[in-house]
Amino acid sequence: MIALLALFAPSALAGPGLTHPEGAVVTPSTAEVVYEVKNTGEVHVTYAMTYTGEANRFGWVIPVFGKVVSLHDARIDDIVTLREVSQPVVQRFEPFEGTDACNCASEVREGVDTGEPRMLEDVHVIDRGYTGHYGYDIVTANHATGLAQWFEEKGFLSLAAEDLEHYIDLGANFLTVTVLPTGEEPAEAEKAMPPLRVVYDGEGDLRYPALLGSRSGGSELTTTLYVLGGGLAELGNGWTAQAVDTLRGGLDDDPVAIWQETRALAGADKGFVLTYGKGYEGRYLTRFDTIAPVDVHDSDVVIHVSSDPGIHSTRIVLEEPGSEGGNAAIILLLPLAGAALRRRRA
Repeated sequence: MIALLALFAPSALAGPGLTHPEGAVVTPSTAEVVYEVKNTGEVHVTYAMTYTGEANRFGWVIPVFGKVVSLHDARIDDIVTLREVSQPVVQRFEPFEGTDACNCASEVREGVDTGEPRMLEDVHVIDRGYTGHYGYDIVTANHATGLAQWFEEKGFLSLAAEDLEHYIDLGANFLTVTVLPTGEEPAEAEKAMPPLRVVYDGEGDLRYPALLGSRSGGSELTTTLYVLGGGLAELGNGWTAQAVDTLRGGLDDDPVAIWQETRALAGADKGFVLTYGKGYEGRYLTRFDTIAPVDVHDSDVVIHVSSDPGIHSTRIVLEEPGSEGGNAAIILLLPLAGAALRRRRA
């Protein structure tokens, strides 16, 4: 399994194990990870992220629990479709104007190898190349000390040796991905990273490296996981998932704020919200969401894909007290893309 590790300035981290090339200053806005388990045994993992700030370059460090088959740029449209299908539905018992999700897209480019595998002391570089938007190295190591030194020499700072040792003991390889922006952009503008898809040969359960989130410099981490497989996905290794059917509020309440509070309550108890679980295009789609304090990230999230075909979805009902849904409802998708993802507190 492969999990997202975006690289940000240590004062503004929003994902597990985040690090950055020296001089980068970036504040993340959203991060989403899609796991698709194929019948062939391959796992396709797609990462999407938006951010604000300035960075000469930044990228990801990804523990890989299987042989990498390919890397390439993906289409944001595919993730937007999953987001729209699975996000909470808002039911207002009074007409109001809604907001559509992002309709952005990116070009798909296949990865091309640009160099021969090589060895650097204790670190073996077994492959390198680029996807069109990203350059990457795939490395292995026997000892965390040498690997941490190699990361630092490459500009990936602040990776703890004990964390690296944890993933080396699990048999992980490491994928390092660098991003080279194509032009100057205003620091305050929200920018979308081109999605990245990694294909690898996987066995057993998936693993999201939440343990690395304990090193984050922020106070909380926002995570959305989508799993496409043969049945309902389940969480383990100390992490839980609570099914939330209906959230209620008044007509003047902000549904985004209600949704934020629900995820934060789950995250405080080292849990996710089971937001969605239904059949989708011949597979089964499960979605998990959380906003969790950094200090609860003391173990990885293990994801097991079961054969259970259970059905679940979350809705947010806004109505006048005592109305109990007596009026006709206006049903809208909760706008969870772009600026709508910024947390709004009462």
